Amino acid sequence: LLEAVVFSGGEPTQQPALVEALACMREMGFKVGLHSAGIKPQRFSHALQYLDWVGFDIKAPPGHASHITGTAHADRVNWQSLELLLASGVAYEIRTTVHWQLLDPDALELLARSLHERGVKRFVVQTVRSGHMLDPSLGPSLAPQGGPQLKEQLSSLFEHFEVRSAC
Repeated sequence: LLEAVVFSGGEPTQQPALVEALACMREMGFKVGLHSAGIKPQRFSHALQYLDWVGFDIKAPPGHASHITGTAHADRVNWQSLELLLASGVAYEIRTTVHWQLLDPDALELLARSLHERGVKRFVVQTVRSGHMLDPSLGPSLAPQGGPQLKEQLSSLFEHFEVRSAC
């Protein structure tokens, strides 16, 4: 009944036993997936050999994620792991969850162009579910003006581009 196992929740690369668990699942004959932002590039690099698919999260263009994550230089390791993923040949989906108060259309376009320049083929923009925001200063994520044009611009950059709603 079960064909695959996906490691997810929080950030799996923070778990010291991740690579061992991936290897165990592979030895048991399962396909193996990972949802990650790759914040531990060395562990992420070791994990790639056991993976069939990665759902990879990018928060913002290079050098712009600290106001979203609250962590200085968080995007440096994120982009480093992206390079490892792209070089590995493992199937992937690159995705960005957007709250329009944190990532405006210009920043999203810059992010998309940065991904395109690195050879990303699959990019998904997910709208945030703003019902349970941890930061009370963030209101609902209202779609920006020019949304259809932005979607058209972004879709022209990738073989597969998708927008997923919060519903």
